[in-house]
Amino acid sequence: MKIILILLFCFNIGLTQNTIIRGNVVNQYDNKPIGYVNISVEGTFKGTFSDLNGNFKIELPHGKYVLDFYHVSFYRKALKINAENKDTIFIKIRLKEKTEELGVINVEAHKEEGLSKFTLNPISIKNLPALGEPDVLRTIGMLPGITLTNDYKLQPSINGGAPDQTEYILDGVEVFYPEHLRGLFSAFNLWAIDEVNVYTANFPAKYYGRLSGIIEMNTPKGNFMNVSDTLSKKIHANISLLTTSFTSQFQWHNSFVAIAGRRTYLDLISALASHKIPYYFYDTNIKWEQKLNKKWKSSLSFFANNDKAKFETSTLSWGNKFFRLELTNKQKYYYHEFFISTSEYFSNSVGKNKINNLSNGIFDNSIRYEVRKNASKNISLFGAEFKHLSIKHSWNLSEELNVEKLLYRGAPHKFSKSQKANLFRTYFSNSFIFRNKFLLSVKFDCILFNLRKSYSTAGLSLDYKLNNKNRLFFSIGKNYQFIAAGSQGIEWSLNSPLFLLVSPINDLITTFGFHSQIIPGILTKIEVYNKKFGSIVRMDNSIKNYPKLEYGIGKAIGLNFLIEKRTGRITFQLGYSLLNNVVKFNGLTYHPDWYIPNALKGSIGFRFGKTWLFTSAVTYRSGLLYYKPSSSFFSAGSNGDYEYDNFDFNRLHEHFIIEKYPTARFNPYFRLDLSLKKEYVTKYLKWYLYIQVLNVTNHSNPLRVNWVNFYSNGVGSAEKGYVLNLPLLPSVGAEFIF
Repeated sequence: MKIILILLFCFNIGLTQNTIIRGNVVNQYDNKPIGYVNISVEGTFKGTFSDLNGNFKIELPHGKYVLDFYHVSFYRKALKINAENKDTIFIKIRLKEKTEELGVINVEAHKEEGLSKFTLNPISIKNLPALGEPDVLRTIGMLPGITLTNDYKLQPSINGGAPDQTEYILDGVEVFYPEHLRGLFSAFNLWAIDEVNVYTANFPAKYYGRLSGIIEMNTPKGNFMNVSDTLSKKIHANISLLTTSFTSQFQWHNSFVAIAGRRTYLDLISALASHKIPYYFYDTNIKWEQKLNKKWKSSLSFFANNDKAKFETSTLSWGNKFFRLELTNKQKYYYHEFFISTSEYFSNSVGKNKINNLSNGIFDNSIRYEVRKNASKNISLFGAEFKHLSIKHSWNLSEELNVEKLLYRGAPHKFSKSQKANLFRTYFSNSFIFRNKFLLSVKFDCILFNLRKSYSTAGLSLDYKLNNKNRLFFSIGKNYQFIAAGSQGIEWSLNSPLFLLVSPINDLITTFGFHSQIIPGILTKIEVYNKKFGSIVRMDNSIKNYPKLEYGIGKAIGLNFLIEKRTGRITFQLGYSLLNNVVKFNGLTYHPDWYIPNALKGSIGFRFGKTWLFTSAVTYRSGLLYYKPSSSFFSAGSNGDYEYDNFDFNRLHEHFIIEKYPTARFNPYFRLDLSLKKEYVTKYLKWYLYIQVLNVTNHSNPLRVNWVNFYSNGVGSAEKGYVLNLPLLPSVGAEFIF
């Protein structure tokens, strides 16, 4: 036991002679320097970045190494270095630019990642066919194991988990319900994002609070390795049928500033045509980094997204905003981070005469301290965090409104509730490499809820390098979640209110994976997972008990497969998911709404000449569960029914009692999307013109059946009753890079 503890906590800092490796990274085509190249040493945790002039420096003990050079816009390159009995070495690296970058999602696999993590970059996201303009969350839905069951609501289900079991992180801050137009578009401006990480298991120690997945997005950072008195800038603009957006980055000496904004203009254009659309949205990202001295750096971040709609009887507004301050101190072996943030989600409606008023809000104030110790073969991490959560829900809606359509079944017309909680947690993780083949990571987490009850979790992962082309993965970990919705609305509905749980829900995720590159240029990943839900919740549909959350259990067992070709004039990605997902409440076992047993997704890209790019994306998966009516009845003066219909109060209304636990399904979902992009290069800028079409075949993909409309006038009509996903949708746009 003592030996095991020593292995887990030792820091392996050797007192050996070192070799200083200096180098310069340039573009293979024109010999121009490349900045921001990530240089890592295989088999160790050591690494560095190239500065704006392409120069880098790294110090290693005498020995033989393999340096890995990675940049998002260039092809990866590995170089063997013999540093035995040498004090200094100089190397020059030439990287090949991705001039043939195509439309696949292009999942980047770094050596320190297991299969339960996908890393995306904006270059690949923007090339896929999109609804108006590229969207981060819609692209994530193309990954294996991740499903968007409703084209109009971007709330992904990850490996059989409920949509409210996914956490969204921007620059380390949680963002609640990050969406525009009630879920049709995400609130994240792609042009303001530098990298997207999707975790389906084996979550980083610093993140917690969700059972099934974490979507982490980071905005660009400054490069302060070799500061310059020359102002460097990067400006980008995008125009689509939906919005206009821009981003700008400036770095001068020890300061870095990034500003991004996006806004719809349909309300402005429609006003000119005398048919004003009373709706618009916008989002803003601002970041300022300042290098204080050789060891200290500060960072300020601000994010806001807002939707506004104004009608005759009410004004609606919803969105997010957060502010973050970060101080970092970097020493030879230690890296300290102090982090403070405040985040707010709001959904408000102001009606006339105090009717149809709604005020929903989630407030998250957090303070975190983290210290990391880096050694050649070992990284240790310790952190402590305090979080204050405040949730307030209040509404007073007219009896004429159909609340089941506005929110979900079981919600009352009048409601008010406030909740508060304090969470204090400490966490520790340790990763070390031995024999240059095994990467073992362990983590421990202790959470104190409202200073009364504590919850402890632990996790372990193992990455075994069989050879240079094949790796095996294993991970196991327990997770807790302290807030949940328990129910989901339909498209165009308000976001389902989140509530603090009396007792947190939890799951235990076990994964096995295999990563292979037997054929040069073609990567294959396979993952098998078992997710056991120790407790989950659902909303009791009885208005009298609202908001009563019922507790149950569940499980999700599945397989995810991914194969991709990243280079060449033809590239592709193909993913397949197999899932068995059940939940159990009050002794009844059934499949949840988001259960999709089979899903096949793929994308392919073709480069014609040097300036034409054609991409296509296809999704073929099991249809949604089919809820059939068991009986019907009539009533007078009703204020709504279970199928979300509007009523004339001067006549009788038909209601349908729908089965609760369906077994039948709609026909399989199929969608083919196409995109064509043309590149133009001038002396002062590079710009792209693109044309894209979603659902080219106009395939009918049912969401559900509105039985009142279906049986209108006593005659069944599929055309009237079926509610469908996206139809055929063409769009055009332009992208400008200055």
